[in-house]
Amino acid sequence: VEVVAEVQMPTLIYAANRSLAKDHIVTDSDVKRIVLPKGSRVEVQNCFTDLEKFVGKQLNRALSTGQPIEFRHLQNPRIINQNDEIEIQVSAAGLMVTTMGRAIQGGGLDDLIIVEVVPQRSRLTARVIRPGVVSVLAN
Repeated sequence: VEVVAEVQMPTLIYAANRSLAKDHIVTDSDVKRIVLPKGSRVEVQNCFTDLEKFVGKQLNRALSTGQPIEFRHLQNPRIINQNDEIEIQVSAAGLMVTTMGRAIQGGGLDDLIIVEVVPQRSRLTARVIRPGVVSVLAN
């Protein structure tokens, strides 16, 4: 009797190899490759299969040992924290105006965050461009 069969290896995903705290910057020594356990509520397509895509990212929640690392658990490393004093740059028609403000939200490079202009207390959405500096593009 001849049997034709196709054997396929399960997709390996990355999981925490120890408990990791919120705000931890992930390194390759923090993770291990695992097969997602049957019956898991986590879906493979929501997890990392490529180490280079998440090393250097910051956890936005704590992870326990063996917990799969999902896309939603990571963010760009925060370079502006909530309530930081920041420089706000506004550019329009070739002119740039700079003022001081306060970050209402924290964020990483290229993230959009809410900032407050001091002392007017008006709020704007701005893009993080470097530590302590955000940019608002005016039309």
